Amino acid sequence: MDDVQREEQQIPAAGPRRSGVSVKTSIVRVEVDARQNRAGSLANEAHEPKKVLVIDIGGTSVKLLVSGQHKRRMLSSGRKMTPDEMVRKTLELVSDWDYSVVSIGYPGPVLCGRPICEPYNLGRGWVGFDFAAAFRRPVEVVNDAAMQALGSYNGGTMLFLGLGTGLGTAMIVDGIIEPMELGHLRYRKPPTRTTSVVSGSSDWARSAGVITLKTWSRG
Repeated sequence: MDDVQREEQQIPAAGPRRSGVSVKTSIVRVEVDARQNRAGSLANEAHEPKKVLVIDIGGTSVKLLVSGQHKRRMLSSGRKMTPDEMVRKTLELVSDWDYSVVSIGYPGPVLCGRPICEPYNLGRGWVGFDFAAAFRRPVEVVNDAAMQALGSYNGGTMLFLGLGTGLGTAMIVDGIIEPMELGHLRYRKPPTRTTSVVSGSSDWARSAGVITLKTWSRG
């Protein structure tokens, strides 16, 4: 009889333990569901195309376009434009555009996503500038001619010549691209004959010993 009473006294005590296990199980299920929802959301974001703000920096103007838009916007550049000024004016001009990443075409040599030389036709301060911090978004920087060439590449081998403030050049072979900077080839002797390709003074180019779009040797 005493054994039966002891068993009856132990039965109610099992109730709260089962309830605690049930609560813990519910919490685990909620956490698993939340993790699955987060994973599903991240997977959807990964498959959604990102909107890219494309910035083509030139010696005369900066061209802007974002994914989904069909009309580009422009702002003036020039020999005094610094990267800070470019970023500030760009942000003002595209304040109504939605984008998540930025692609910059830089008018000069680029190594590992960073400019390694100051541009010929702009101000100073471009080398070492933190574009990602300035735009508060991921930024990829490539040579401007390379970016323009990729935009019109359909396979095979292509030589790209971009006639603008300077001469942008790039070669693509089977999807592998190499900017060439032919517009800034150095020479030791003055050319025997030159042809004016674009109107304007080229005195600065001669003094610097640089062949530019303005003076191109024909031998």
